[in-house]
Amino acid sequence: MDGATTSVQAAHLYNGVDALWKLLFGSHIHVGYYPTTDRSARLADAQEHTVDKIIATAGLTKSGVRQLLDVGCGVGGTSIHIAKKLGCRALGVNISPEQVASANELALQQGLLPSQVRFVVRFVVGDGLDLPQSVRFVVGDGLDLPQSVRFVVGDALELPQSVGTADVVLSFESACYMPDKRRFVQQLASRVQPGGKLVLVDFCRGPDALNEEQAGYLRQMDQLFKTAGDWHSMQEYLDMLREEGLTVTCCEDWSSNIRGFWEANLVELFSVVPETTKQGQLSYALAVIKKLLLTGALVVAGGWPTLKMAGTFLLAMQQRIVGGAFSSGALRYQCVVVEKK
Repeated sequence: MDGATTSVQAAHLYNGVDALWKLLFGSHIHVGYYPTTDRSARLADAQEHTVDKIIATAGLTKSGVRQLLDVGCGVGGTSIHIAKKLGCRALGVNISPEQVASANELALQQGLLPSQVRFVVRFVVGDGLDLPQSVRFVVGDGLDLPQSVRFVVGDALELPQSVGTADVVLSFESACYMPDKRRFVQQLASRVQPGGKLVLVDFCRGPDALNEEQAGYLRQMDQLFKTAGDWHSMQEYLDMLREEGLTVTCCEDWSSNIRGFWEANLVELFSVVPETTKQGQLSYALAVIKKLLLTGALVVAGGWPTLKMAGTFLLAMQQRIVGGAFSSGALRYQCVVVEKK
């Protein structure tokens, strides 16, 4: 599949489902990490555990991280969590204008983006993404805030020079969407400062040659989630990272420790409402009903991509496809940490 076409399809899909996913899953749109076989923890809590696991595995500390670059940042939850925990600055890049707008709004709400900083919005037609209209948020040009988080629209295969470099570059569930994996790794490596770290966490192809059943599961995932195909094994990522002069310090397989949104049940999703509504049974019930109605409205308003995403979830097709990919050995979920000397 053509790279530009893949980028546009991914952008349109996640523009469409942005509001729905924020309503159902909050600020974290990624898998949850469970250190044991006990899966009783809420998915929302496990998703934060995943970010904490990344921090611990990469050895990130308050004194060791000044600037984070999060490439493929979703709606900003990961960048914000790391910035708050480590007291560092963070810049997130995402191809979806809607998700970038949501991420900047979330950073502003949490006090990581000072309200006095002026947003400069530029509408750029095309801009290499072949989108009818893309939005860039340029925040605080020239400012060196001790702790700030901001998000910009950009293509991970052609990162703008204005993104700069960072002592920690993170790719969290982004590589599988990239049609040119080598170009993506090159872009990531070029943004790591000397002495800095690159952390890549993603769904990877299993290490062995795929049989037809395994290949079929990955094709279905591409159709459903708009992943780019050309699935790479972790060994292939390791080889490319080493070719960029990076030193591997850690590589772990988390496949048995994760639970994704495709496995979440409806009771769990709709019972999670803001704490302020849990003062009484009536207010809680009304909040759940409101969430149900709003979800329905967002599914209809989102058009076919959102309808398809919601329908495959309700019919348990997502769980069958992703679960089959893991159980057959076609898919793994892995983390690698590398350093630039």
